[in-house]
Amino acid sequence: MMKRILLNSLIALLVSVQVSAQNFEYSAFINPVDSSGFHKVVLNPFLLGLLNKGMYDLRIYDENNQEVPYLFSEEASSSTNATFREYEITEQHFRENEVSYLVFHNPEKKEVNNLSIVVQNTDVQKHARLSGSNDNKTWYVIKNNYLLHSMHSNSETSNLNILNFPLSNFEFFKLEIDDYWKLPIHILKVGYYDYELQKGRVTTFDIPFRWSKDTLNSSYYQLALSDSFYVEKLQFQMSGADYFNRYTQISIPETLIRKKKEIHHSRTLRSFELNSNSDNLVNIGGFSTDSLYVEIQNQDNQPLKMQHVTGSYLNKYVIADFNPSHTYTIKFGAKNAVKAHYDLESFSDKIPTDLKMITHLAPQKINRIQPATITEEPGLFDKEIVIWIIIGVVGLLLAFVSLKMVREMGEK
Repeated sequence: MMKRILLNSLIALLVSVQVSAQNFEYSAFINPVDSSGFHKVVLNPFLLGLLNKGMYDLRIYDENNQEVPYLFSEEASSSTNATFREYEITEQHFRENEVSYLVFHNPEKKEVNNLSIVVQNTDVQKHARLSGSNDNKTWYVIKNNYLLHSMHSNSETSNLNILNFPLSNFEFFKLEIDDYWKLPIHILKVGYYDYELQKGRVTTFDIPFRWSKDTLNSSYYQLALSDSFYVEKLQFQMSGADYFNRYTQISIPETLIRKKKEIHHSRTLRSFELNSNSDNLVNIGGFSTDSLYVEIQNQDNQPLKMQHVTGSYLNKYVIADFNPSHTYTIKFGAKNAVKAHYDLESFSDKIPTDLKMITHLAPQKINRIQPATITEEPGLFDKEIVIWIIIGVVGLLLAFVSLKMVREMGEK
C-alpha cells in the first residue's frame, strides 16, 4: 500500500514540475461570438510571429481556465470547385419502341465538349446520337453511336454519365436514344460541370523600412515592424526607372553562439530579380522575424526607390466550438510545450467547411505579478536546470519502484 502511495506521489510531483516549466508568455482575447457552434479564428501575423516553431504551443481557455479543444487549419494555395449547371430541357419525347429524344437549350452558346446526364438507376445498354442546331429546326450531327451503359450507382438511386464530343457552341442540342423494342430510360436532368479555380484567402500587411542606404553599386534596406511577424511572400513596388532588371537578395539577421560569444550575421533567404515587367511578388517561405534586409545591385544604373512593401501569407485558423455566454483567450509562448492532442481530431470530417470567421485582439505579454517591496532570490523551482534535475531524479525513482514491484510480484 505504501509503495502505491509513493508511486502516485512521484507521478504527481513529476506532472507538477512539468506544468511549472511550461508557463505561457503571451495571450490574446478572442472577439465574442453571437451564436453557439464552431467558428474559425483568423490568426494575425503578430500572433503567428510569436508562436514556437511548429506552432505547438497554442492553447485556448475560457474564463474559468478550462481548456477548449481546437483544430488547426490553413488555406490551400488554390482549389478547384466544380458546380453542376443544369440545361433547360425545352422538349422531350420518351416512348416504347421509338427513338426517344430530348432537346436542351444553350442560350449563351457556350463552347462545350462534354455533357452530363443524370439517369435513374438502370442496368441496360442503349445507343444514342447527339446533334446540334442554332434555330431548333435544322439539325447537324455531332457524334453517332454512343453506347450508354453502367447507368447505376450502389449508393444512390441515380447515376451521372458523361458524354464527350468535339467542341461545339450550338444554341440547341438534341440527344436521341434508340428505344426500338425496348422501354425508355428515365433521364432526370442534363447539364455540365463548370470548373472554377479559387485562390486561397490571404492576409496582407504593410512592412515599412527603417533605413535605406545607397552605395556606389548597391542599395540596402531594412524592413522592420515593432514586433515579430509571420510572412510567406513579399511584394515590392519600385520607382526610379521605366525599365529595370536588378539582382536582389533578401536576408534575415541571426545570432550564433560560438565559444560563449555571440556572432551576428545575416542569412540569405531568397535571391531574385526585380523587374519592371513583373509584379515582383516573391515567395520566401513561411518564417517569423522582426526585420528583413534587402540588397539591390544597381551596377551602373541609378538607384531605384522602394515605394511600398507588402507582406502576405495564406490564412491560418484555429477552429473551436464557442458559446456566446463565455469569453475565450488564446495563450501561447510556452517554451517546452508539445503538440496538443484532442478527440476532436478524429471528427474533423463532421465539422462544416463554411464556418463563420472571427478575429482576436492584439497579443499581450502575460505579466507575472511580483511583490513590489520585497526582493527575493530566485526560488528553487524557478531555476530551469533544477527543474530538469528533479525530472531526472523522479524518473529514476519511478523506474526503481516499478522494478521492485515487478520482482516482488514474481516472487509471490
